[in-house]
Amino acid sequence: MWILWIGCIVGTLGTGLGASLSFLIKGKSRSLPAVLMGMSGGIMLAVVFFEVLPEAILATGTVIMVCGVAVGMLFVMLLSLLLSRKRVGTQDVFSSSRQSLIKMGILLCAGIAIHNFPEGVAIGSGMSLPGNFGWELLLLIFLHDIPEGMAMSLPLRLANIKKRKILLLGFIVGSPTALGTLAGGVLGSMSRLVVGGCLGFAGGAMLYLTIKEMIPETIRLKNKKTAFISMVLGIAAGAALVLTI
Repeated sequence: MWILWIGCIVGTLGTGLGASLSFLIKGKSRSLPAVLMGMSGGIMLAVVFFEVLPEAILATGTVIMVCGVAVGMLFVMLLSLLLSRKRVGTQDVFSSSRQSLIKMGILLCAGIAIHNFPEGVAIGSGMSLPGNFGWELLLLIFLHDIPEGMAMSLPLRLANIKKRKILLLGFIVGSPTALGTLAGGVLGSMSRLVVGGCLGFAGGAMLYLTIKEMIPETIRLKNKKTAFISMVLGIAAGAALVLTI
């Protein structure tokens, strides 16, 4: 049960803190959510390639890791296809500037909430390994959640949504991390093979969401140049965090 509370604290506090920090930012520019989303995606790529996948290989070997990655990517791809069908027809509903900002914020919230679950799986399964890997990953994901919370909150703040509603939404969006942490902890306690598979699954899911959802969302919010620069900065920041933590 303690692992459930860890996931809940990490997910809700990270995203909630990011939502709170967005209240300090002045101005009406829509560029900042794009930069934050791109940096968040870059940090996640660094966490996946420099931390999660190498640890999965050490736990069970390359074959299990690759199988886990494939299952994770397939799972999220099917989930994205299911959700995309429900989004059909929403493009014309939001016509005004305020409604467009609200739509942007809602879609960002949905995407972040979905990928918080595999983040939790990575934390929970990582806790089953000896050493400090699970705690290091927990801190990295917590720091990664802060720019995500800011990115999803800024469009809603620009749309003049009340601060308490944005803050509450930030906590709600972070809550799937707790469920993922519980699932990863339960499965990871079975054997090292399951731990490696869970880490591979989480890495594949996060990789798919970053490449297929977060980076295209950054381009949609601004442009390819902004997406590339912010993602590179995020990768550099994530690599620095991995090396120092």
